Amino acid sequence: MKYKNLKLENGLTIYAIDFEDSSNVASVNVFYKVGSKDEYMPKSGIAHFLEHLSFKSTKKHKAGEFDAILKSFGASNNACTSFDYTQYYALSKSDKIEKILSLYADMMDLLEFKEEEFYSERDVICEEERLRVKNDPFGKAYFTLYNNAFINHPYHWTPIGFSDDIANLSIEDVRQFYNTFYAPNNAYVVICGDIDIDYCLKITKELFKDKKSKEIPTKNVDTSYSNYSKKIELDYKESNTNILLQGYKLPSINSKDVIYMSALATFLNMPKMSKIQNDLLDKKRIFSEIEFYSSLNKFDNLFIVIACNQEAIKEKDTELLYKYLKNIKLNKNDILCINNHFNLKINEVKSNCSSFAKHFGMYLCLDRLDIFEEFLSSFCYDLAYFNDIISKYFVDNNLTQVLLRRQDEK
Repeated sequence: MKYKNLKLENGLTIYAIDFEDSSNVASVNVFYKVGSKDEYMPKSGIAHFLEHLSFKSTKKHKAGEFDAILKSFGASNNACTSFDYTQYYALSKSDKIEKILSLYADMMDLLEFKEEEFYSERDVICEEERLRVKNDPFGKAYFTLYNNAFINHPYHWTPIGFSDDIANLSIEDVRQFYNTFYAPNNAYVVICGDIDIDYCLKITKELFKDKKSKEIPTKNVDTSYSNYSKKIELDYKESNTNILLQGYKLPSINSKDVIYMSALATFLNMPKMSKIQNDLLDKKRIFSEIEFYSSLNKFDNLFIVIACNQEAIKEKDTELLYKYLKNIKLNKNDILCINNHFNLKINEVKSNCSSFAKHFGMYLCLDRLDIFEEFLSSFCYDLAYFNDIISKYFVDNNLTQVLLRRQDEK
């Protein structure tokens, strides 16, 4: 594997990564360093809304043509909006890279925002919010967790946004957001797979060189938070199970600790290795399911524990789960397992151009490509450091908890 990068005068940075695998497959990606963190109330959900509208009419193509063109030569494509960035991606034969890039170039500054398309898509997104949050017990609990864990903070809402905000967004709201953040100096193009590096840099430059750079606003964020425990209970009649979410605040990606805590979440999800899984699911049967999740983000975020049970989840159950977390102590076999699993996952990423591009672009948008490069070379988790930091975060005054009960469990 080898790669080159090129930064244009308008600020766009291009990365071309050759897998040298003769697969004739390439992943073409555009990342914008904008996500729900850049929104303000009562305009939440606008970054995700814009992602949807980006596949509608441009000055060169009608709505639906983007997907139709890609399907005509067998390519697949999609997009996603996170707290910190928005990604547009396509997977195709290597000889179709230029055509895909031309469509993404149009998307950067030629969207038309037709009224009928806007209102139709707003209805689609409102329905998506109802399905994913209002009418989904886990979605409701997850959204509530962030609403309460972070108050004056960019992660107070998840990227879908508040339902009332979405319903009241105007064309001008979304157009202004687009005109502010979709710019070459706020974007990365990442092309990965069986490619000719110099050719990819050349055609990307030709297609994007005339795009105008913009002054990108920065958001001042107070990442300090009060140390106190917050526990919320919800009743949800449509739920067929009881759901417990525990969120322990973690620092941003700029702290080494969060890299370790992310690996801990992966380790705790291994049934044969995790004492929590073995004891609380198999032996004591307090929960029917437990999962752990931790992400890497621009600002402080959460280590999330998800536990479910058909039977009522009692206070003693939540306290026992907290006790297990607080008393985690890893041994040499555990750290060997963590490092072996990590190496396996890195090798999987290295062998898949779409996965590699996704990770590469994410770390670029978080301004920490150095971490990903270290992962690719010689990173190894240290047992002593692991055990030193675990107890730092699993403390009661660092916890936000949401318990969603079936209505008949009230």
